[in-house]
Amino acid sequence: MTEAPLALSVAPSSGPRGRLLIACLAVSVLASVVCLEFVWPTLLGQRPPLIWNDFLFALVHYASLGTLLMYPLSRHGDDFLRLFTASRPDHAAIRWAVTTGVASVGVSLASLFAVFIPLSYLSPGFVQEWLIDPATPIIWTSGDSYMWANIANFLLVALLAPVVEETFFRGLLLPAWSRRFGPMRAMIWSSLFFAVFHPDIVGSFIGGVVLALVFLKTRTLWLPIVMHVTHNTLAWTYEAGELVFFGESQYTLADFQATWWIGLAGFLVGVPLLVRALRRMPVPLAS
Repeated sequence: MTEAPLALSVAPSSGPRGRLLIACLAVSVLASVVCLEFVWPTLLGQRPPLIWNDFLFALVHYASLGTLLMYPLSRHGDDFLRLFTASRPDHAAIRWAVTTGVASVGVSLASLFAVFIPLSYLSPGFVQEWLIDPATPIIWTSGDSYMWANIANFLLVALLAPVVEETFFRGLLLPAWSRRFGPMRAMIWSSLFFAVFHPDIVGSFIGGVVLALVFLKTRTLWLPIVMHVTHNTLAWTYEAGELVFFGESQYTLADFQATWWIGLAGFLVGVPLLVRALRRMPVPLAS
């Protein structure tokens, strides 16, 4: 596997504008809120069970987003299929993407602890509400059909979310902003926009930059998707490990502060591995 050239690839000359893409995203989020807060209670007499809330919200959001994007894509003679068939990576490139996804988990853990450990002493209430006490857990241990809910949430986190997010942020928004601002500025702005949808904003921004860089240099959406799937699968596994380690007891701020060494381990392993992987990035793949 040879190294990629330094120059970033040029975005296609035509495609949906960034403002239209963001409008589609905003409408899809609104559709999810309306569906869960008004339509569902009106039809069934109650809100959906909390154990299914995140999955149903994401399902409506992603389905409506895909539906809304079909029209602007078709106006430019394009469709979602091209994003996945334009170029296909070989086995060596897939292995590279998996390795890079593993490295990104270490970097994410390092950035999370580097940001939130100091904040946990300066503003413990903020960290408690923002990081320690999420609205709903990722993994459930009780409730009606909780095993099915866990399977659905795993598929959401590890497969559906990476595919949809990479299609939107890297496959569509990044090229649209590259046409307007240039690849470098588009990479920064799209990564910032990607990060605001995640609780670990700093780590998600770094991850977004890496994913955008890979997309722009390799000219395929498959490698960012594999990296994202690997990252989210390991993150879900990490959450499961916490559940096994701490049991069903409440994970506290003190527990978080006592595990600062996880961030250090993530830095010592993730950063060198990521730097090495980026130096050996696959060459742009033929269409």
